[in-house]
Amino acid sequence: MTVTVVSTAGRPRRRFTRALVALGMAVGAMLGGVAPALAATGTDIANIAGQQIGKGCSGNGWNCHPDAWCADFAGWVWAQAGVDTNGLTAGAGSFVKYGEARGLITKSPQVGDAVVYDYNGNGWARHVNLVTAVRSDGLVQTIGGNQGNSPGIVSRDNWHSLAGTIVVRPAGVTNGSQVGPFYQNVRRGDGNWDGWSALDGFDGAKDFKGSDLSVVTVGNGATAHLTGIGNDGNLYHRYRTATVSQPWAAIPGYDGGVKFNASKVSMAGMPDQSVQFLAIGNDKRVYHNIRFADGNWQGWGAVQGYDGAPGFVANTLAATGMPDGSAQFVATGNDGYTYHNIRFKDGNWQGWSPLRGTTGPKYMSSALSMAGMPDGSLQIIGTDQFGDLNHIVRAADGNWTNWAPLNGAYGAPKFNASKVATSAMADGSTQVLATGNDGNIYHNIRYADGNWQGWGPLQGAYGAAKFGSTGVAIAAGPNNSAVILAIGH
Repeated sequence: MTVTVVSTAGRPRRRFTRALVALGMAVGAMLGGVAPALAATGTDIANIAGQQIGKGCSGNGWNCHPDAWCADFAGWVWAQAGVDTNGLTAGAGSFVKYGEARGLITKSPQVGDAVVYDYNGNGWARHVNLVTAVRSDGLVQTIGGNQGNSPGIVSRDNWHSLAGTIVVRPAGVTNGSQVGPFYQNVRRGDGNWDGWSALDGFDGAKDFKGSDLSVVTVGNGATAHLTGIGNDGNLYHRYRTATVSQPWAAIPGYDGGVKFNASKVSMAGMPDQSVQFLAIGNDKRVYHNIRFADGNWQGWGAVQGYDGAPGFVANTLAATGMPDGSAQFVATGNDGYTYHNIRFKDGNWQGWSPLRGTTGPKYMSSALSMAGMPDGSLQIIGTDQFGDLNHIVRAADGNWTNWAPLNGAYGAPKFNASKVATSAMADGSTQVLATGNDGNIYHNIRYADGNWQGWGPLQGAYGAAKFGSTGVAIAAGPNNSAVILAIGH
């Protein structure tokens, strides 16, 4: 594909300690102090860039030179993510100089990298934009400023080759999700919140730090299962009841491996009190596992891909259990589109099928969540290609509604998010958590009649007004309570 540009000389520019009270997690001591900001990740860069789609040259934070502002935009995004941009100047070619000086020129693109086009070897280049997705065949998606017809806007270019380009990695950025400490909270049935407390870590560590997490409950909320990807990249699991708190344990790996290395994970709590796991392995393929009610594991198996492919390569995913004993899944494939699958009670799979888009044939998403409702319907909430949240329902008979946008906070027409989590409640409502484009967690409820409560920010730890987070999870507890997990800073 051809990248459409306007510029001819781009310019930059704890703990899980107390017993649950009827499984509503007990309040630990409020935490003191504010942790320092974590290093930027490629995901941060992609999210920030995506939130600017459709914007023009002036009035948006970056320097504006109407004739050429692609590097202004790319440098601004890196800086907003916390990247050291010292050395970038008013031209796209400065990204190459930056990479050469720091040893950051690469032939293996990652999310967050800069792509420089038509570099002349002497400091000048025609254009620069940022990688937001990488496919297994090496094609990438990018977002850049000063693209399209003059005077240009911020826009996305779909899958294209990097032939003839130079790829530059931002300093201090890794190709992983941001790692932070795990926190817990409970929203009681009366709407009050317990407050945040930190989860203790694996093997005696003070706290658990990781990059992704999931929580489900089984037995009408009597047992909570938690899973997280630790800072070593491996999957860990624990559970607790009102009287028992099992410590973190590594989940056995694929084909006899000691641990399972993963980038994303989601769980489905089942009516028989088993838990199904869906995870993206270190080969970017989707794997499935079951922890049975007796504590034994089925073992990991690769999930067949779309249209007969031997495996399903994915970027993000979500899972939920259904009242009929099936489990339903959604995942974003390496083409950026969202697919749906069902594992029936007998163990057979329906197979992946694409979800239709808001206006086109397929739905593009980077953050997904889903909830299996008591009436057998399914609700999915996910971001679209612009980062805005939309909602869709699959009825128990298999028919789908159309996607509908979620209203934003404080009267905004849409809610732009980087993370989202959803849980079905016993009363037929759905509770939703999302990390907004300000980096903070917001809560919402869709009532059984289809009306929405509206977004409200979650109070932070230490008395802070809001809770900054890079990952959220929610599950229904007893007495219409909700168990909350989040990755803090």
